[in-house]
Amino acid sequence: MTHRGFRRLRLSGIGWCLLFAIVGALPLPAQSVDWEKAAGSKMSFDVASVKQNTSGKFAPPNFALDDGDTYPGNTTLFSATAFPLTTYIGFAYKLPQFERQVVQSQLPKWALTETFDIEARSASPATKDQMRLMMQSLLADRFKLKIHFETNEKPIFDLVLVKSGKLGPQLHSYAADPPCSNTASSGPDATGLKTAVGEFPPMCYTLMGFMRYMNGARIITWGSRNVSMRQIANDMTAAPTANLGRPVIDQTGLTGNFDFVMNYGEPTPVTPDGAEPDDSGPSFLEALKEQLGLKLDSATGAIESPIIDRIEEPTAN
Repeated sequence: MTHRGFRRLRLSGIGWCLLFAIVGALPLPAQSVDWEKAAGSKMSFDVASVKQNTSGKFAPPNFALDDGDTYPGNTTLFSATAFPLTTYIGFAYKLPQFERQVVQSQLPKWALTETFDIEARSASPATKDQMRLMMQSLLADRFKLKIHFETNEKPIFDLVLVKSGKLGPQLHSYAADPPCSNTASSGPDATGLKTAVGEFPPMCYTLMGFMRYMNGARIITWGSRNVSMRQIANDMTAAPTANLGRPVIDQTGLTGNFDFVMNYGEPTPVTPDGAEPDDSGPSFLEALKEQLGLKLDSATGAIESPIIDRIEEPTAN
C-alpha cells in the first residue's frame, strides 16, 4: 500500500520526544552452547562489586550489553550503572531481545523494580564472550541464579527480502561515512538530531527510536547503524508499538553490516488533543516493505527459551 498522504507530511511544527535508546539487541535455534565452549566454559571475575542503585543516576556500560559481537577490544573491566537484572542475564547468556522478554516475564517483583550497579575486573584481558561467562558466575554467586533452556516448536517470523537482491531506499550497506562513535553513550539530545540513513543514530550499534508529531499523526522513527542483518532481525521485537509477539529469524542471506531508518505510525494513532489524525502513516509492516525492502513470513521453528529455576536478591559485597 502506498501512503501518499504520509509522504506529504510537513516537517514544520514537529514535536520530538525520545522514546528509547538501547545499547544493543535470534538464530534458529535461539541459543547454543557452542559460543560458551569456544570462549572457554566456566570463568569468574577476579574482583566484583554489586550494588543496588539508589541514586537514580544512569551511566552507560563500557561496552554494549547485547547479544552481538561488537566490542572495543580485549579489556579487564566490566562496568555498568543502573541496569535491570534482565539486561545482565541477557548479556550473560547472549539472549536476543525476544528471549530477554521471556526472562522478564519470570522474574519476581523486586527484580523488575530494582536496578544494579556492577563493576568487575578479570585477572587478564578477556573477550566479550569470556565476559559473558564471568557474568554467569557472578549472577550465580551473588543472585543465586539458576537457569536452564528448553527447546520447543514455536511460531516465528522469517525475515526475507521482498525482491531478491534488492534493498529498500532506507536500508544501506554500512559505509562509515559519516563516521559514528563506537563508544556507548546515554543518547543524544533530540534537538537538531539528523535522521537520515547513515546519520541516525550518531552512535554505532545502538538501536534508537523517536516519536514525533507530523500533521497530527504520531510517527515513530526507528533505526540503527553498522549492524548485521541478524541483529536487525533480533531487535525487531523491541521496535516500539510493532507488537510482533514472536521471534524474528534472519533468512535474507545478506552479509556484512547495514544502516537503516524506518518511519511508521502507531497502530491506533491519537493526536495531542485526542482527535484522529488525517494521516496515520504506514504501519510497521508496511514501512518494513516500502522503506527497507524486507517482509516477515510466518513460520514455525525449534526455539530454545530460558527458564529461571531460582533467583534471590543479591548478597552483600
